Amino acid sequence: MDQALQEQIQELQFLEQQLQQLSMQKQSLQVEHAEVLNATREVTATSGEVYKIVAGIMVKTDKAQALKELSEKEKNFSSKLKTLEQHEEALVKQEEQTRTHVQSAVEKQKKKT
Repeated sequence: MDQALQEQIQELQFLEQQLQQLSMQKQSLQVEHAEVLNATREVTATSGEVYKIVAGIMVKTDKAQALKELSEKEKNFSSKLKTLEQHEEALVKQEEQTRTHVQSAVEKQKKKT
C-alpha cells in the first residue's frame, strides 16, 4: 500500500471519529434541549409558585422570569444544534468523498496485483 493511500485511510478514520464525537455531542444537546422544552411546558401550565435551582439551592422565582430564562436557553440550544448539524453535514460530505477516493485507490491497487 502506498503512502498516499495510507494517509487517506488515516484521514477517513479521523473523520469517522469526529463524526462519532459530534453525534454524541448532538445527542447530549438534544436531551438538554428536550429538558428545557419540557420545563417550559411545565412552568407555563402551572398556576402555583415557580422554583429554580441555583448552585444546588432551590429558590423561588418569578414565573415570567423563569419563562424568559427558559426561552433564552431554548434559543441557545437550538442555535448550537443547528451549528452542530451544519458541521455534521460538512463532515459527512468530506467523509463520503474520502471513502470514495480510498475505495477507488484500493480497487486500482487490486487490479495491479
